[in-house]
Amino acid sequence: MPGCLYIFLDESGNFDFSDKGTNHFVLTSIAAYRPFSVYRPLDDYKYDCLRRGLPTEYFHCVEDNQHVRQNIFQRIEQYLSDFRIDSLVVNKRKTGPALREDRRFYPEMLGYLLCHVIGRENKSSINGGSYCHYRHIAGTEKTSGHRKNDKRDVNQQIAVRLQISNLAP
Repeated sequence: MPGCLYIFLDESGNFDFSDKGTNHFVLTSIAAYRPFSVYRPLDDYKYDCLRRGLPTEYFHCVEDNQHVRQNIFQRIEQYLSDFRIDSLVVNKRKTGPALREDRRFYPEMLGYLLCHVIGRENKSSINGGSYCHYRHIAGTEKTSGHRKNDKRDVNQQIAVRLQISNLAP
C-alpha cells in the first residue's frame, strides 16, 4: 500500500470575470507520497541561504531572485519522478454566467482538478485505509474563505465521482 497521498495546491488568477479580471484561472497541484524525497535538499538549501544572509523562510518563485530560483529548480529537477504536477487552466471568458458565482466557481474547479489527481491513484488503496490530504500553499483572503467553507462540498463531490471515502480535511 503506498500510504497517504499528499496534494499541495496553488492558484493563479482572480475571481473577477469582467474585462478588468485575468483571462485565465489556473489551479495547480503537486501530489506525492511520504517521505518527500525533495524535502531534504530544499531544506538544506534554505538554511544555506539563511547562513549567507538571504531572508529565506520559504521559497516563492515570484519573490526569489534568479539565482535562488535556478538553484531551487535544479534541486527539484532531480526528483521529478517522485511526484506529479497537474494543472487545470480555465478560460474565464468562456465560463457561463451560472458558474461565475463565487460559491460555485472555486469549489467546482477545485473538484475537477482533485478528481483528476485522485482518480489516477489506486482507489482500492485509498479506500483500504490510506488517506488523501490536500492543502493550499498560499492565497488571498478571498480564496482562503472559499477553502474553509467549500472543502466539505469538494470532498463530497470527489467521493461521489470517484466512489472513495477516505478524504481527510
